[in-house]
Amino acid sequence: MPTFECEVELDVATAAVWQALKEQDTIFPQILPESISSVEHLSGFEGQPGSVRLIMFSPRKKKSFFSRSKVAVEGTFVKEKLVTLYDPGYTATSEEVEGGHLAQGFSKWVSTTRVIPIGPDRCRLNFATYYEGGRKKSEVEKAVQKAKEGIVKAYKELEEYLKSTCNG
Repeated sequence: MPTFECEVELDVATAAVWQALKEQDTIFPQILPESISSVEHLSGFEGQPGSVRLIMFSPRKKKSFFSRSKVAVEGTFVKEKLVTLYDPGYTATSEEVEGGHLAQGFSKWVSTTRVIPIGPDRCRLNFATYYEGGRKKSEVEKAVQKAKEGIVKAYKELEEYLKSTCNG
């Protein structure tokens, strides 16, 4: 099964990043309003394996000289199921169950996020995704590249947010 990985080093304590990831349903729409408009809990015990959430992506802005932001067509979403959550290892796995990459022709899109301590106020975020399907090779490569860019952007924004709110 094809996979890709993306790593981002953050100048923030591991515990702070892990806690923020557990609260990302609230945090990410605040820090990434151009990407995520809302996150809603749909089923299961919120934040626990088996829970499902609905992530609504922000509508794409029309391209202009001043605005080059483009995220998604209005109404674009992903339903995501939390598969595993392992606090001692700072690891969580989620699977897209509707929308998102599945709407782009993939039949499976499962991501594991690990927060790895590399110092007292520094960590590495490892994001590994395995997927099945996809239409053409060029479309798969584009989706993977876009996902990697989004991961780096999201977690660098999270780093800045944490530095400003809790001094890492």
